[in-house]
Parts: sequence; structure tokens; C-alpha cells
Amino acid sequence: MIYMSDYSTIKGQAWIYKDTSLVQDEIRIYDNSITSNVIVTLIDNIWNDLLSSAGQWKKSGEKFFYWEYEQTAISDGVNFFTKVKIECPHPKPGLIKSLFPSDIDPKDWDLSTLESDWAKYWAEVEKRSSSINQEVIKNRNITEENINLLLL
Repeated sequence: MIYMSDYSTIKGQAWIYKDTSLVQDEIRIYDNSITSNVIVTLIDNIWNDLLSSAGQWKKSGEKFFYWEYEQTAISDGVNFFTKVKIECPHPKPGLIKSLFPSDIDPKDWDLSTLESDWAKYWAEVEKRSSSINQEVIKNRNITEENINLLLL
């Protein structure tokens, strides 16, 4: 019988799986030389995590949001865990707008109603972008479909 404590772990790179979860590859090496490849879920729902002030995301500066996880590194034949950062994604289409009542113009969004800094940052980006788009439409007599602009 193999017990959970009877193996060592090599932790691989993390990635976003199916636009929902943050997962990581692991190779488990058991005492009897059997190995198994496993995918471990680090964050079950990245969007819930990013919208929560209690999420696992971290912030560096004003614009960089990331998650931190451990990955195996090898130096001089010795395995050890090192901290690695993976950047949080931009919001999926419609996510930020869904946080506000649909009858409110983006320029009137109250960002203080949002819980996380990640959501506030992206709402501000969308708010500025919407404002610029409306100004261009007004002054240039073009339709919104002609605009593909995002300010970061």
C-alpha cells in the first residue's frame, strides 16, 4: 500500500485551465520507484478569487497582479522549491460590466462598490476606455463597432 507520505514531489509550471482554474503539474516519485503525473488545482475559480479582497492574488505596484506558487528548481543536482509568479489575466469579456447595474453608464460606475483592487483597476480601465470611445464616436461620427481601443 502506498501512503501519501511515501513520495517526493517535483512541482512543475502552473497555468490557467479552461479559463477557470489555476492548476499545476506535479510528478510524484514513490519510494518503490513508481512515478505518477498529477495535475493539482491551486485555485478552483480564478474569477471568484480575483473579485475577492480575500483572494490569493497579490499586487505589485499599480498595474501588476499575480499569483505566487512553488515550483521545483534544481541547482548542483539538488532539488528545492522556489517561489514563482504567474500574472493574473485581464478580465474575460463582460465580467467587469456585470458587476454594475446594466442601466448605469460606465462613466458613472462607483468603483468603491468593488471589493478587490484587481476589479477596481480593470473597472477604471474600462471606464476610461468607454469614455474615450464615446468621445471619439461623438466627435468623429463613427460607430462603436469601429473602435477597438484599450488603455492600460
